[in-house]
Amino acid sequence: MSKYGVGTRHGGYTVVDHVDGDHRRVRCDCGAARVVFTGNLKSNRFGCWDCAMRAHPSRKIDRTGQTFGAWLVIADDDRGCRRKALVRCTKCGHEQRTWLSNVVNGYSKGCAPCAWKENGERARDPNALSHHPLFHTYSGMFPRCFNERSDGYARYGGRGITVSPLWLGDGGFERFAEYMGAKPTDDHSIDRINNNGSYEPGNVRWATQSQQMRNTRRSRLIPLGGELLTMQEAGDRLGISRQAVHQRISWGWTPVEAATTPKGQTPERLRIRAVERPRGRREREIEVDGVRHPVSVWAAAIGVDPQVIRARLSNGWSEREAVTLRKSNHRKTHLRRALAAQEAA
Repeated sequence: MSKYGVGTRHGGYTVVDHVDGDHRRVRCDCGAARVVFTGNLKSNRFGCWDCAMRAHPSRKIDRTGQTFGAWLVIADDDRGCRRKALVRCTKCGHEQRTWLSNVVNGYSKGCAPCAWKENGERARDPNALSHHPLFHTYSGMFPRCFNERSDGYARYGGRGITVSPLWLGDGGFERFAEYMGAKPTDDHSIDRINNNGSYEPGNVRWATQSQQMRNTRRSRLIPLGGELLTMQEAGDRLGISRQAVHQRISWGWTPVEAATTPKGQTPERLRIRAVERPRGRREREIEVDGVRHPVSVWAAAIGVDPQVIRARLSNGWSEREAVTLRKSNHRKTHLRRALAAQEAA
């Protein structure tokens, strides 16, 4: 007879049939029949799972009459592979059968109707912190600063931005609400003055959406009157629109020149009149001696039509000749004079 032949005993199992080389049909002492892997027969002690659970030492502990949370154990129910018990809720008297392990380990602390009632009372409590106007602002700081799974963690906690210890733990929300005060309007939200700093006293304020959009890492700060202002703020003081500031930069102006030069004036270093770029397709830009401008700006500087410069370039003129020679100066004359100067030298 083989080791796993018909009639052999393995713990609580008895082999009754040969299924294939690695599987046997067995019968437990309790009468349950099943097909098992021969490797599992080596370590079997009690037979099926139901019999093993009944033989566990914890099965010998009588929980009848014990209270766990709001549950009072009335009677054990020994049916099934897991131990069940009949329990009663001490708050409302509701009775039900449930897994005893969940009751003992604290996973189930009471009946569902009582839990729904308590949650509803907490939600309607006018003194609950969740009803405070600033609680949403306060709680919104923590996911982006401490939760690595948050969408904004890379921009906040990933850069070392945290929340001040004064605003953590017991009483932290009260200290936060006292420092910030009420929102001026519903359009205001919390903003960090220094984008690289944390949420802490001295570095937070209430700001509108437009103010926060100006106070970003991408904002260019310009010194004006002893202050560091964004291009938008500097333009507002001089009556220059944001579109005009960006258009000036596209013409080759520096950010400081674009935001601080009054309307109708041109920086002295350029020495040419700034003209509005035509709308539509992006205009070609030409750089000469480190100065870069669109064709229309060069044309205005030498007093010709932009189409003249484009025609010169298509006829083989160099960029320097196309944008520096005035209309009265012909290219052939210029080249003839340059050749004569070389021969004379």
